[in-house]
Parts: sequence; structure tokens; C-alpha cells
Amino acid sequence: MSDYHEELRGAAESSAKFNGLAVASFVFGITGVGFALAIIFGHVAKRQLRHTGERGDLLASVGLGLGYVFVVGLAMLALFYLIGVVAIWLR
Repeated sequence: MSDYHEELRGAAESSAKFNGLAVASFVFGITGVGFALAIIFGHVAKRQLRHTGERGDLLASVGLGLGYVFVVGLAMLALFYLIGVVAIWLR
């Protein structure tokens, strides 16, 4: 009887649905189009996942990571542009 209950518990855990915000964070992070949304949705999803039995912690983490990579990349691009403008201006 105990094996039967273990099987039911395993089936219930595997059928837990993914958190929608975690999926959205992952998609926005992969595409890079909405990197700010990837960061926001990722943080909200991580908070929700702590309180619910939903899946998607890895998706939210990847979305967050990619969102922050895009932010750092844009900051570096802006810095290099600014350095180039100043270098031309000082010539």
C-alpha cells in the first residue's frame, strides 16, 4: 500500500504546472527583446515559486541571468560609445 501512495505522490509532483511568469521570463530572456520584462518576471516568478508547488525555478533563473547579461551588455555598449564620442571631441 505504501508503494501505491509513493506512485501517486510522484505522479502528482510530475504533473505540477509551470509558473507562467517563469516561462515568460525565459522567453523574454532568450529573445532579448524584453530584457527588462525578463528581469521583472523572473523576480516575481521566483517569489511565487517559493510559495506554490509550481515548477519553473530554472526557467526563471535563466531568464533573470540573460536579462542581466543584456543590461550589462547595453551598459558596456553605451560606455564604449561615450568614450568614442569624448575621444573624437577632444581631438
